[in-house]
Amino acid sequence: MALRSPVVYAGLLSVLLIAFDWQLPAWLQNTVSMLGNLSIPLMLLALGVSLAGINRKYALKALKLGSLRLLLGFGAGWLVAEILGLTGVLRGVLIIQATMPVAVFNYLLAVRYRKSPEEVAGAVMVSTLLSFATLPALLWFVLP
Repeated sequence: MALRSPVVYAGLLSVLLIAFDWQLPAWLQNTVSMLGNLSIPLMLLALGVSLAGINRKYALKALKLGSLRLLLGFGAGWLVAEILGLTGVLRGVLIIQATMPVAVFNYLLAVRYRKSPEEVAGAVMVSTLLSFATLPALLWFVLP
């Protein structure tokens, strides 16, 4: 299934370009760059359309998933920092990155593979809203 995804081939091509210090032709580099810059606004539009039609029946599940993402992310970040003995800024960055909300890209993957995109959209929304409340406490925790 993974071999059918263009992302796999793009990743392999990227590794080859970096490993052998190859350069794409300017016209191709500009095209790829413009398409890449367009991807985030398109993802946000797709998520917005999904959120506009979200049903209340997904609200409780979205709250559970969003909360679980933030709690497990914090726990995993803290645990890895402890195991690796990280301190200071590196520890803080790791824990903060691990505690970020559900990414919009997860929604696109759920749509692509038809795996409950409504629930994932709700989790993106809830975890983002919860991070407004949890981020100040997280910063207090990681800052010396």
